[in-house]
Formats: sequence, structure tokens, C-alpha cells
Amino acid sequence: MKLLNQLRWLLLDRDPRAQRIRRALKILLLAALFLALFWVIPVQSVLRSILSADVLLFLLGYGLSVVLVFFSTLELEPLARNQGIHKSLATLLEINLGIKFYLLFASSGLVGSGIRWYRLSQPEGKSAEAFVVVMFYRLLDNFLIIVLGMGFWLLSGRQAVEISIGWIAALVFLLVFLWFAVTRWSWAVFIWFKSRAGFLWEKKLTRGLMGLAEKLLLAVRAYAGMPLLDLLLALFAGIAAQLIGVAANLFIARSVGIQLSFLELGWITSVVNLATELPFAVAGGLGIREVTLLAILPTFGISGEVILAYSLLLFARTVLVGLTGGALEAFQTLRAKSAI
Repeated sequence: MKLLNQLRWLLLDRDPRAQRIRRALKILLLAALFLALFWVIPVQSVLRSILSADVLLFLLGYGLSVVLVFFSTLELEPLARNQGIHKSLATLLEINLGIKFYLLFASSGLVGSGIRWYRLSQPEGKSAEAFVVVMFYRLLDNFLIIVLGMGFWLLSGRQAVEISIGWIAALVFLLVFLWFAVTRWSWAVFIWFKSRAGFLWEKKLTRGLMGLAEKLLLAVRAYAGMPLLDLLLALFAGIAAQLIGVAANLFIARSVGIQLSFLELGWITSVVNLATELPFAVAGGLGIREVTLLAILPTFGISGEVILAYSLLLFARTVLVGLTGGALEAFQTLRAKSAI
């Protein structure tokens, strides 16, 4: 029991000492991981693949990644507006790009959510509303990643069906139906479950999980009355962001000679995106992304050095997008100071 309490303190406690230990362990794990990878795959071969990459294709991938942030902002705007948070599209874009910069130094995507929550809640102090927006924004993003990833995987198989307007319309209809079903029925189902399994809120091991589920469903319930046009805007913008993300990765993959189809890279990108959102991910998923790609791409006949080169170029793209956000943050700070 003492060992279990120590592990709980190390893994979950917000004590600054526990957080420092977790950060140090993540860095050590990341260093050990890359040492093991470069022990098996010669670093010289990886560097050769990176240096021989097509620069134009890489820059196209970077440019599309910036466009992706714009469509993610379009997805965020109606979610914020329906909680009474009225910020211009330009302001929301600044927030999203700024978060890309701060995530270069953060050990978890939760830090990005925290920054987004603070920036949305100020200066009006709408903390609760901003919390709902951020939580639902993440829920919608992850939902789209899973649904589109499954669609890419099914369509990329040998029995793939031809993509048509009908299939796209069916997907949109499914998303809208699920939205209405979940926002209107999930809370009632949860209350029914809680009335019959209230003991789960009394046990230490399940209390936190149940409390988290309750907060998530409250966030879902808050959007039950969202206008259909705002819902469609958020959905289409979110879908566009996911598709643009796959296109950006496709250009970067082609820059090092990886000839996967859009559909194949679509489901692979979804898997990688979900993996890099794990709580112990570092700097945008560095390390986890490499392991995930090395587990998948060899089945397509791609060599280890090319896979690592592709993964490191994805990281370089992330750094460039982050620096773009950092430059914008610096410009806004200097402008605010000059206005005083």
C-alpha cells in the first residue's frame, strides 16, 4: 500500500517536487529512446535522408500546417461564441498560434488547453464558460480524428469504395446525428447510471474518473441548444483542418520519398495524433511519434532511416509553426508595450 501511495504521488500529485521528478523522468526516457533508436538505425543514414529531402515539398507541408491552424480557429469560434465569449477570428488565431509556440516547451498537451482556457476567459473572467469551450473543442477534435481515421482506414483497404459526394454527405449526416444524440441524451443516461452506481463516486480508484466523466458530459450538455449553422461551421472547419493536416504530412512524406496514398497516410496520421496526445508526451509528441511510425510504416516496405527522417521533419515542421506563433506573440507584446 505504501508503494502504491508513492506511485500515485509520483504520477498524479501536483506537488512541485513530483512535477520536477516527472519532467526529469520524461527527459531521461526520451534520451534513452533516441539512443536506442540510433543504436539500431545509424544516425548518418537518417541525416542523409533528411539532407536529401525536397525542400519545396517540405515548405508546402509547413505552409499547409499554418493553414490548418486557421481552420482550427474557425472550428473554435462558434464554440466560443455559443458560450458568450465574443472574440474576433484574428484574436482566436493569435491564441492558437501562440499555443503552438508554448507547446514546444511543454511536457503535455494539457498545458496548451490551460493556456487556451486562460486566454479565452480574459479579460471578462468567464472561467467556467472558457473551460466548457476548451473541453468541448478537444472532444470534438478527438472525435473527428477517430471517425475520419476509421474512414481513411476502411477506404484504404483492398475493398475500398470510391469516395463520392454521397459518402461525404453521409459522414456529415452521421456527425450531426451523433452530435444531437450525445448533447441531448448523454446527460440523462449519465444521471440514470449515477443513481444506480453512486458507489463509484465513493471509491478512491474510481472517484477521479467519475468526476472527469461528469465534467465532460456537462460540457457536452452545454451545447445542446447550439444552432445548426454554428454546428455545421464547427464540423466542416474541423474536418477541413484534419484533411489539411493529412495533406501537409503527405507533402513532407513525399519530400523524403515515401509514396503512401492520401487515404493510407490519413489513418496513419490519425493514429499518430492520438498517440502523441498521451499525458507523458513531450514537445508535441517527440519520441512517441517516432515509435508509432516505426511500428506502422515498415509494413509498407519503408526503411527505418527514411521513417526517422520523416518523423524528424514532422518535428521540424512543428518547430517552425511554433516559432511562427512565437514571433506573433513577441509582436503583440511589443505593440502592447508601445501603446502604454
